[in-house]
Parts: sequence; structure tokens; C-alpha cells
Amino acid sequence: MRLNRLFYCVLAVFCVFLMACERSDVLSGAGGSVVTDMDLTLTDMQRGFLMLNLGPGAVAGSFSLPAEADPAFSTQGALPYVLIGINQDRDGDTLAAQMGFKAVHGAKEYTKDDAENPVAYLYFLAADTIGALSEPVVVFSSEPLGGMRPVDREDRGDTEFLDDDGEVTVGDNRIDSFEISGGIDSVPLPAKIAREIFDIRVSTDSTAAYAFAFSIVNYHGPLRKLHNPYVILHVNKNGTIVRDSIAADTTRFTAFEKDAAIRAGLPYSSHHTLRTTVFKIDVGTILDSLYKTDMTGAKGELINAVLALSVNRNDGGGEDAEELSGSLISHNVNSYRLVISNIPPENMKELPNDIGDTAAVRNSLRGQFAAAPSTTPGETLPFRTHNIKPLLREVVLNAKFDGAGTLQTSPYIYVYLRPFMATHDVDGSTILWHAPPKLETVFTPSRSQ
Repeated sequence: MRLNRLFYCVLAVFCVFLMACERSDVLSGAGGSVVTDMDLTLTDMQRGFLMLNLGPGAVAGSFSLPAEADPAFSTQGALPYVLIGINQDRDGDTLAAQMGFKAVHGAKEYTKDDAENPVAYLYFLAADTIGALSEPVVVFSSEPLGGMRPVDREDRGDTEFLDDDGEVTVGDNRIDSFEISGGIDSVPLPAKIAREIFDIRVSTDSTAAYAFAFSIVNYHGPLRKLHNPYVILHVNKNGTIVRDSIAADTTRFTAFEKDAAIRAGLPYSSHHTLRTTVFKIDVGTILDSLYKTDMTGAKGELINAVLALSVNRNDGGGEDAEELSGSLISHNVNSYRLVISNIPPENMKELPNDIGDTAAVRNSLRGQFAAAPSTTPGETLPFRTHNIKPLLREVVLNAKFDGAGTLQTSPYIYVYLRPFMATHDVDGSTILWHAPPKLETVFTPSRSQ
């Protein structure tokens, strides 16, 4: 009889729990996999379950990074194309690009005896665009940039001087301009650059190299995607033109943000600028509850923990959000990537100092996003749930309390979010997230206790 009573008690606990999970105000995520995810060697069926859900007050902050506009944050490279222009359709961000080249010794089709008037051209392949071309694309000379430094908008080099008639004239560092015609467009390069390339290519010094770069920093037309350009050196060899092609060594584009201060105060993220939503979640209530029930450290088994996120699909998100956001809305919502960590933003490095340091890249925020899988926001359900069991278990295991039961370790976990698109379409994704997210957990005492 005693065994029968125990069986019915356990069954009642499960029924009450599963009924709770069917309520509209409870997430169907944490409870849904209790049975399949439960380790029977670690759970104590006689002592039941502890379900801890965090309410809106547990979100200590919802904002986006960086706090101020930072071109270094929104610089992207290592892609087969660059973006230029102004995203006039949505947020007004301005994108500028730089293309770097490196010529090294090793020409085989010509020699230093063929040095008469070599010429060079910068070629652009047909580009993808939205809307009609509004103005020519001007190419400027630029100093090669190392690492992932942002494009220098001062490459224009605007200066004022008096011309022969005494009129004030503005000059700049432009090389030439081109118009995207749907085929291949070229820009003739200065004779000095052509000569430097030729001299390096025919040099006998195996370590010789010549680095040079160009930028597009003042194109104000609709956002455009340009395939990475290449340089072709034309050498006259005994009356025949020999063409020597040099591919771009490094390319990058930088998104210069508009209204960064407004964005910083909202859970807003952008694919072009890499602006990142951050939810700071206080799990101190969970840790305190576990302490009071003697389930801290290894004394309690975390059966499941889920986080639920929802996209603000331009419904205003409440009067305050609508007033703050202005025109900042969710647009072209595709997939997103999520990084959950107990490392706060001030310690989560965005860019490594040395882009060649693979360990630094892997551990940076950008590196973690690159390794994270992409997720599509729910279309029919209001929430998309994510498993945060490994991180929360680590936080619980490392929680430290003093003799008075006061928590001595950080009670926060951080959720980092960015839009993700397989390609950098010229009309990029922006997401304004609903705040706050929801967190649901299920614990049980350890059987060893």
C-alpha cells in the first residue's frame, strides 16, 4: 500500500506540472522534455520538482552595443564584396569601403627590359543594387589599413585653395570615377602606381612587395554591393600587350551609424552595423531559492532551462518603445544568431587586437557569433525558445554564499543577439526585440542527497 501511495504521489506531481505547462502564460519548453532529458541517477523522485520562472523584473537591462557609434565595431571584411552608399530605405547608415592590394615579385610574361610606359587599371565587376544608379562612384587613393581597422573617411583629403582666377576651389585625392553599367567597369590608375607595380613584379628580391589601396568614401546613392575589384597591369612586350592581374589582398567596409544614442538604449540589432542586442538577466532569485531549499552547487539537478525570445514586429512594443525607437523597426527579419554567456559586455571583447591571432578571434564576441548556429524567428508562435541549460548549470555550480546566505558571486547571465543573413543583401536585416525575454527552469534534488 505504501508503494502505491508513493506512485500516485509522484504521478500527481507530474500531472500538476504538465498541466501548468499547458497554460497560456507558461512557456511550453522547459516542461516538455522533462521525462526524456531526466537523468534518473541524479534525480530524487520522492522529493519532487522545483519550477522557477523569472518575471519581467529579472531583466536588469535591455540595450544594444556599442553605447556610442564605433566604426571599429561595424567594420566587416574577408568577404567577396564590399558595400557602399546610404541605407536610405531604413536607418540612414552610411557605408564606405576600402580595397587593399599587394604586388610581389614573380612576373613571368615580361621582364625589366619591357619597362616602357606600363599602365594599370582597377576593374570592378557588375554589382548588385536596389534602385537606379544616382551618381558616379568616385575612387580615392588610400593608405593600406592593417587588421580590422575601420575605413578612413578622410581619404577624400578635401582641401581648399585659390585657383588662377582667385576663386576658392575644393580639391581631393580622387583617382577617377566609374558608373556601374552592368558589365565590367574600369578606372585608370596613376602612372606612379603602375610603375611601382611593374618594378616589384620584375624585381629579383623575393621579399619585395608593394602595398597600395583605394577607397570609396563619399558615394551617397542607394546602398550597393560591389564585387571585390582587381588590378590589371598592361605591359608592352615587343608590340604585344601583356596583362598581369593582381587580386585584392584585403577588402573591408564600415557602416557609420546614424542615431547611435537612440539605438544604444533599445534591444535593437543590425546586420550591417553588427549592432548587438544585450539582455542582462538576473538569476539571483533562482540561486537564492536553491540555497533556501538546499539545492545549490551539486545538490540539485537542473532538468531543463529555456529562454524564450520574441521579435517586435513593428507593433510599437508599447508607447515608450515607440517613442524611443522612432523609425527603428524590425525589417527584413531573416535568421539571427544568439550567444549566451556569463561574461559581461565590458569584458566581452568585440575585436581582437591582432586579427591573425586565431585564439583571440575565436574568443571574441565576433568569433563566438561566427561559431553560433542561426535560428529563424517563430512565425506562428510568439516565442522562439533556446536551451540555456549548460550555462545555467555552470552558474549554479559556481554560486558562492557566505554564512548569512548572501550570494557572493555574480548573479547575471547575458544574452547577445545579432541578425544573420547568408549574404549581405543590400537591404539588410534589422531586429527590434521584445523586452523582456522569458526564462523557465525545472530543478529536482540530487539523489545523492
